[in-house]
Parts: sequence; C-alpha cells; structure tokens
Amino acid sequence: MTTGADEVRSRRPAGSARTAARASFAAGAAGALANMLVLAFALLGIVRPGAVQAALWPLACLAAAASAALLIPVALVLGGGSIVALGVASMALSAVLWLLLATGLLAWSTGASLLAGCGLGLAAWLVLVCRVGAVPPRAARVGRRAGIAALVGTALVAVGQAALSTGSPAWWAVLLIGAVPAVIGWLTVPAWALRLAKWFHLAHEAH
Repeated sequence: MTTGADEVRSRRPAGSARTAARASFAAGAAGALANMLVLAFALLGIVRPGAVQAALWPLACLAAAASAALLIPVALVLGGGSIVALGVASMALSAVLWLLLATGLLAWSTGASLLAGCGLGLAAWLVLVCRVGAVPPRAARVGRRAGIAALVGTALVAVGQAALSTGSPAWWAVLLIGAVPAVIGWLTVPAWALRLAKWFHLAHEAH
C-alpha cells in the first residue's frame, strides 16, 4: 500500500533529497541553537545582566541567520510554484537582517519590524507548503500548526507595536496574547525542520 509520504518522496530526485536532508538538519539545529541562545539572553537579562548576557545576542543572531539561509535549499526542493518565491524571499531577507543585527549594523528598533514582516512571510510559506502535499502527513501537521501559531502571534505583536501606545495596558495585553502563540510557533519550526530532514534522508535511501 502506497502512503501519501511515499508518493511525495517518489517525486524527489536522489541528489536533491540528500542536499535537502543535510540543509534541513542543519537549519533545524541552528534554529534550535538560536532559540536557546535567545532564551538564555532573556533570562540573564533578568537575573544577571552583563558581559556574558551581551555576548549571547550576536551569537543568537548568527545562528538565526544560518538557520534562515539553510532553509532556502529546502524550500527550493519542496517546490510549490509561487509558494517557493515567498519562502525563499522571506528566508533570504531574514538571513541578511539577522547578520546585520549580529554585526551591529542594524539597530533592533529598526530591524524588529523588518524581521516581523519576514516572519509573516516565512510562516505563511510554512502553512502553504504543508497544505499542498509537499511533505508527509505528520510533518505537514506539525508544520501547519507551527506556521499558524507563528503567523497569528507575530501578526498580533506587529499590529500592537504599530497601532498602540507603547507601555499602555492595551499594548501589554496584545503583546502577551500575541507572544504566546508566536513563541510556541517559532520554537516548533526547528523541530519541524529536523523531522523533515529525517524524511528527506529516507527519500535519499529509497533511491
């Protein structure tokens, strides 16, 4: 009996599957590292601000840039017509912005809104690519849920920042309501990439 995953897998050339497996694994690992560094940066900012905390920020930015860039070959292999352009553009711009933040050439006050836009594009790509049958069912479910959470949460935070007075009760309410799904979504994306890497690896072995 042929499963949906088998049907999708059969459409991937062996060479592209091998490349995508490596890129997806590296993107997931770099994304997980970036998430851990950001969480450590935030925690140390509360309990022990200082040089160690400050050093974590550029490292987190570099890891996030690497993760975004490494997702580009994954998007190209998954395909999906016009969806590819959305994903690649969002990933490429995200990688550049994170590099600029890491080097101090871009201030967070400016980069945050630009990254939010890229995040919305990346989350939308994730939802769409997981809806068109480009990935196996389990990975598709994880990807859709992560993408929707990231998309809704990031959109709420972006709207709150743009439309509400900073520090007001409404601003805090929207920030907290949006931050919860956004954090959950973006923390899940690296896990999705690692799951996808395993699938690509199996696709390569099948050839």
